[in-house]
Amino acid sequence: MNSTIGGPAVFCLGVFSGTAHVLLGLDDLTLMVGGIGLIGLLVASLIPNLERFKVQLRFGLGIVVSMMLIGYFVTNHDLHYISEDYLGVITKLAEIGLLHQLLTNVDTHES
Repeated sequence: MNSTIGGPAVFCLGVFSGTAHVLLGLDDLTLMVGGIGLIGLLVASLIPNLERFKVQLRFGLGIVVSMMLIGYFVTNHDLHYISEDYLGVITKLAEIGLLHQLLTNVDTHES
């Protein structure tokens, strides 16, 4: 509720995706970096002193999530693998939802 980035939906989707990437990152450093970056930006949005950087935090979160979304499809060329990767597909849907919330709810927290 006190996040400067967005509402509870943004925070919950971000925590889900970040946690999944950190847990999967135990075997892959790239996933770990993305998950830690995502959770780090969410934690930074809770710090009241950083409220003046809300535009930069939203932009950074959008960039990190976009890179994670693009990276999934760049590294997975096999369509059959993607169709059987339920956790990967669910996290990508969560990231798409997060990006949608970031883009559509820009003005709701300005007042």
